[in-house]
Amino acid sequence: MTKAVIFDMDGVIVDSEPLHYESEKKVLARLGFDFPRETHRKYIGYANEYNFWRDLQQEYGVSLNIQTLILEKKDYFFKHLSHITIIQPALTLLLKLKKASIPIALASSSGKELIQRILGMFSLNHFFPVIQSGDDVENGKPSPDIFLLTARKLKVKPENCIVIEDSLNGVKAGHAAGMTVVAVPNEYTKMLDFSLANYRIESLDEFYELELIRV
Repeated sequence: MTKAVIFDMDGVIVDSEPLHYESEKKVLARLGFDFPRETHRKYIGYANEYNFWRDLQQEYGVSLNIQTLILEKKDYFFKHLSHITIIQPALTLLLKLKKASIPIALASSSGKELIQRILGMFSLNHFFPVIQSGDDVENGKPSPDIFLLTARKLKVKPENCIVIEDSLNGVKAGHAAGMTVVAVPNEYTKMLDFSLANYRIESLDEFYELELIRV
């Protein structure tokens, strides 16, 4: 039976969630609004950035159009990419999976440009023969579409895929796709209800103890 491991990127492979939050908070602060972490938290892993800013525009009464908000956030984020660090247990796991010839893929809600910039920063591209972004599907997480597309590209049945996620939206998507879901919460998501996940671990160092795959 072929098994594959599908990784999320933000919060799983790289510690980028703080910069996402900082970028959104800076945009809203410039407009005179506070942006609490609790509000940011519910959108982690949410694929549709247009809908995210539309919701905030309505909630805060922001007059700027949505495309302007998206571009302001993107501009700040890209200018501060050096703040992002790699999550070492994820790199260790990737190295072991590749050595064991286990199929690996990346399925991230982020856009193609951001994914390529981050993977390039840390020389991670060679790990992923299949890379899918939020740009590749009409319905992003928590819809299962991106995971089902990734499984097709890997030529592996969904039920033989293991999804590694840090967000509730990502866990919902993996569960809906019929995959085995391993939740690895971070500081932003650890208080959320991950009961839909098959497993919850505190670090990818614990992945091997699950004995889901031999590495």
